[in-house]
Amino acid sequence: SEGLMMKDEIKGPDGDLMFKLGDSISVMLEGSGDSDNQLKVSYNKALRAKKLVALQEAIDSGKPLEGKVVEIVKGGLLVNVGTRGFIPASQIDESYVEDLQPYLGRSLTLKVMQHDLPNGKLILSHRAILNEARSEKRKKTLATLEVGQKLPGVVRSILAYGVFIDIGGVEGLLHISEMSWTRNIRHPSKLVSIGDEVESVVLKVDTKEEKISLGMKQIEEDPWLSLPMQYPTGTTLAGTVRNLTSFGAFVEIEMGIDGLVHVSDMS
Repeated sequence: SEGLMMKDEIKGPDGDLMFKLGDSISVMLEGSGDSDNQLKVSYNKALRAKKLVALQEAIDSGKPLEGKVVEIVKGGLLVNVGTRGFIPASQIDESYVEDLQPYLGRSLTLKVMQHDLPNGKLILSHRAILNEARSEKRKKTLATLEVGQKLPGVVRSILAYGVFIDIGGVEGLLHISEMSWTRNIRHPSKLVSIGDEVESVVLKVDTKEEKISLGMKQIEEDPWLSLPMQYPTGTTLAGTVRNLTSFGAFVEIEMGIDGLVHVSDMS
């Protein structure tokens, strides 16, 4: 039996037909005409039905979906994954995204958060995929960390007592006391800024609590170890008075190295 389908259903973007005589395609039976019992079929509906079946299988298995962002709407993005789905702005990236324009036209890997396909409801998340990847990377990093290991990292946050550095999906604490051998640092922001790439050394790893202690000053040799050789007892030095106290004066003999002149030895 032959089915009648409107040729507009199989026209490409340029207006040309996508198929030729003899091609095998899938169609959905819509019914028959009133007068001559001519069967009516639809290619678009069959294609949509196949996509919905594949989508439902992906949902049931928990498999991630690939979709292209097709429209920016209030509160998020519309994406095509065989049917239209919605990505809330809070689920686009690891942090809230205000400017959605750069995502238009991009292909994203997505996880289904809520769905009701018969009623056209599909809520998706790209953030969940990023979090899963980060969690996996975190596990691998923790498994390979060793005390004394030198690692590159990125400064993620700065607090009064130290800096948190991302060293590969996991953040370690660089305490203010481990930032410099010689400088008296009042606040970590005096040495680093958020986003800086720094190198640090692993000082301690607690895999149970997932806590990592890092040091930055350990990248360089402790200058205090070589001072006795540079300045043997009895050496005469020139320096600059940097601080006065009731018990004496602190004199800088080289950058970051201060010596105490006790009040009893001043005159």
